[in-house]
This record gives sequence, structure tokens and C-alpha cells, in this order.
Amino acid sequence: MRVRFLGAVGVVTGSCTWLRDEARGWSFLVDCGLNLDGGRVPHWTDGPWPFEPSRIQFVALTHAHLDHCGLIPLLYKHGFKGPVYCTTETALIAQKVLEEAARQPDVGYTAREVASIAWRPFRGDLPLGQPRPVATDLFLRAYRSGHIVGAVSLAVLWGSPGPNQRSIVFSGDVGPGCEDDEVTPLIRFPWRPAPANFAVLESTYGNLVRSSEQRNPAVRLASLEALIERTVALKGTLLMPAFALGRVQDMLFDLHAIVAKAPHRFGNLKVLLDAPLASRIQPIVAKALGDSEVTGKTGKVRLRWLGKQVFRLLGLDDTDPDDIDAAIAICQQTLTANRGVDLPAVTRGNEIARNWRPLVQSLKDLGLSRDAQPEGPTVIVCGSADGENGAAAQWLPTLIRNSLTIVASTGYTPGGSVMTRLMALVATSPHERRRHTGSIEWANGKAVRVRDIAADLVRLSGYSAHADQQDLVNWVFHRHGDREVRSAPVVFIQHGEDLQRGKLAEVLQERAAGLCHELTVIQPRPCNLEAWHSLEAETTLPIECDTRGVATLAR
Repeated sequence: MRVRFLGAVGVVTGSCTWLRDEARGWSFLVDCGLNLDGGRVPHWTDGPWPFEPSRIQFVALTHAHLDHCGLIPLLYKHGFKGPVYCTTETALIAQKVLEEAARQPDVGYTAREVASIAWRPFRGDLPLGQPRPVATDLFLRAYRSGHIVGAVSLAVLWGSPGPNQRSIVFSGDVGPGCEDDEVTPLIRFPWRPAPANFAVLESTYGNLVRSSEQRNPAVRLASLEALIERTVALKGTLLMPAFALGRVQDMLFDLHAIVAKAPHRFGNLKVLLDAPLASRIQPIVAKALGDSEVTGKTGKVRLRWLGKQVFRLLGLDDTDPDDIDAAIAICQQTLTANRGVDLPAVTRGNEIARNWRPLVQSLKDLGLSRDAQPEGPTVIVCGSADGENGAAAQWLPTLIRNSLTIVASTGYTPGGSVMTRLMALVATSPHERRRHTGSIEWANGKAVRVRDIAADLVRLSGYSAHADQQDLVNWVFHRHGDREVRSAPVVFIQHGEDLQRGKLAEVLQERAAGLCHELTVIQPRPCNLEAWHSLEAETTLPIECDTRGVATLAR
């Protein structure tokens, strides 16, 4: 077996890894995502494709974000006919994500190619962590990654089961936190994988060490509550552009929690969801949060995706059947019910749980248009986290001119995007902005001079669904019983800027030395995208290249 890294090398999007074993007749991909990094490094779709799509047997997909699944329809367009293996939730969500992508210009495929995808969801009755055969002596093994609903790390195992079987595990995108110390509002903690011969690790935030305050859910909630208090006092509007998958659901859960904590203070707050893709995804997420499975050899039953932090917030017992049903009902109300719907009140848990009511309203419910300032205190959660397109591109040009508006960034935004440019003005008062000669422009033709931006601009932290350096190191080195184990003796680092990858590699080597473990850390380079790495050698990785040149590998 050999591996070749095609995407997410030196950048954070476009994940795609090609595995091939010519002797056994295997050729398949792990992830096949869109490159959203603006062509800053070579990408395998920029020229002749490195493989013949019709000869790829299958795609193993870690999760439904576009930078991991966004090129799958293009594979089918060019002759791929195989299945896509993933969790049931990832298949359902990715279908919606790709249908939306197909409506965008320049994506290269249409709804017809999206409809042709042969999803092969893992059996729902087979718990995560159990090997799933995909060919003779070829298996996939999924571990919850704690990133979004349906997201997993994927191990590929080949050879007859037993001591001589070999394996490589792909982290996918790893979420923050660990058991009993989850960080995000809804998703259960990431699993640590069983030891493999090789590991492929993401490094999106490989140089970032979050403080205990940044990882504290109570601090995150308090920051959002302070913004809501200001919005109510102003009788103004809080606009929060957010990623449709993951971030919107987290924002809505926290908004409901804050209002339920103090309904006497926030009872007149209107909550508008203006994110069409999120609205289509949320019934899938809501159903998934209620799914359970039998885990491990002990026969214990656990919720598959919903985390214990929800139970702690609501004062519910995650071992009590009635409390479990109450927590699931609250999550499903939050994501699928509209304000004013008469639902049975929750009678268990603490005051927050008992006060929980659906809050979400639509543009139609409120009689609003996107070119007008809402009346009274209103929170708008909208799509397009970067502010460039969709609902955000329609709300922002109107709302940022008004001093009754607060615009909050909810996480990462690409360099040069509208939200990145707005957040660069966070420390600049409206008075100082009056001296600015620039402007903010949108693709829809709208523009606002910086000197006319009267809104308050703030950054909200605590909503990242990505692991930081500490979490990534703990994914490689973690405790199993009374000993420290490593995910693999050889780790490839991808899916990150070179600064992030380099620092993570350094820290991993330091941890390995401290534990007296041998660890080889390899950073594939954009200039070496033609390099094949053998997965059969025990300690060395000879490189084989296509005929276009001999590759060198920087370690």
C-alpha cells in the first residue's frame, strides 16, 4: 500500500488523499474536497488529473464540510462510478451541502452529478469503532472526531485480521476537548483512535494554545449574553453571520439557553434564522442528536453524537432515560420548531430546562426584508460566515450603517473577505472611521464607505469546532488504562499552513522525547505532490515518484 497527498498540503482546505496497492488492485481516496484557499499553492485539479476517475474504486469520507466532500460530484462527472463510504449523518448532510454548492457559479458540476452519488452509509446498528469491510481484507474503522454531527476519523486496515494486519488512520477534522471537558455546545467529545502503523493528522490550529478561559463554555455563554443585553438595551439588532453546518446550530442552542436562563429579561427578544442551507440541514442534525449505540465490549449504551455538556447545562442526568428524552426533546425543539409552536413543556432538570421554548422565527414570520432595520431587539443568525454572499451580503450593507447594530464575527474568516475587513476595524471607533477613505464592497454590487459604518463590531470566541495544539497532541499521545500510547509511530501532518504544521511537528517530537517514544513526523510539501510514500516499511518511508521528477522530502 502507498499513499499520495493531493490536497490540504500547506493550506487548510481541499483535503484529498490517494491510496493505492497495485498488487491487490486497490485504488481509492480518503476525502475529496474543494480547495477554498484561493489558489495560493498548486492543486491537483489545476492541471491533468493524477488519476483516472473511472479506476478509483471508492471514496472514504470523514465529514460533510465542503472542503472535504466538495469535489465528489466532479469525480462522477469525469467517470467515477464507485460508492462513497461515510456515516449515515454525513451522507444526508453532504447531499444537502452539495446540492447547495451545485447552484453556485464556477463549481464545475450540477445537481445531476450530485444526484448520481452512490452513498454507502455505515450500518447504523454497527457501533463506531468496529471494522467495516469494503473489499476482501480491506476495512474501514470510524472514530467520532468531535467536530460536527457525523464527523469521524477514519482508519484504513489491510491484510487478514491479526497481528500482521497494517493500518493508517486519518484524523479528519478533530474537535476540541475531551471526555467530561467538551468545549462546543452540542457535540460529544472526540475519540482517540486505536494504535495504527501510520497516522495522518490535521493541523489547522497546530500553533495555537487556547487559554482555559477560551475553552470554558461558561465564558462563551457570558460573552454572548453580554451582547444580547446590549441589543435589548439598544432595542437594536445583533447580526451574526455563521457557517451553516455546525456553527449555526451551536449559536441557536446558546441563544435558547440564555433566554431560558432569564426569560424576564429577554422575553421580548426576536431570534431570526436566515440561513436556507442551515434550515435544510437542521432536521438531520436534530434527529442525529437523539441516536444512541452500544459501545465497546462492555455493552454500555451511549448517545452517539450528543455530548454530556448539554446535560450539565440543563441539570439533567445522562444515565436517566427520562432525562435523556428531555435533553433530546430540547435539542430537537431548538433546531426544528418555530416560535409560538405549542409544545409540551419540559418538566425535568433545572430552571433553564423548564423554561426552554422555541425562539426561531423566519423573515416571513416577522414581515421583514433584508434591506430594512428590524424594529425592537432582534438577533439575526444568517448564512455566509465570511459575509461575502447569501443572506449576510444582503443584511450587512444596510445594518452596518446603523449605530443600533452590533455585528459579531463567530469564528474564522478568510483573509480579504468582508467579515475579515470589518473585524480589522474592531478597535477603530466610529469617530475615527470617519477619516477612512476606503469602502467595503460585495459581489452583488453593493458597497459601503468605511466612514459610514456606524455599527459596533465585535469578535465572539469559543465557537471553534477545531482542536488546538493541545488537543492535536493528545490525539497522537493519550492514556489507555495506566499507560501512555501513541496513535502511530509515523505521523504525516497535513491540512494546515506551514507555520501551524511546523510548530505542531516540533511539539509532537518534544512530547515523544519526554515519553521515550520514537516518532517520525513528516510534512508533505506542495512542491512534492507527486510523491508516493510506502506504507509497508516499518521504520523508513522510501519515496517513489511519477516520471516527472525525483521528489525530496523535508522532514
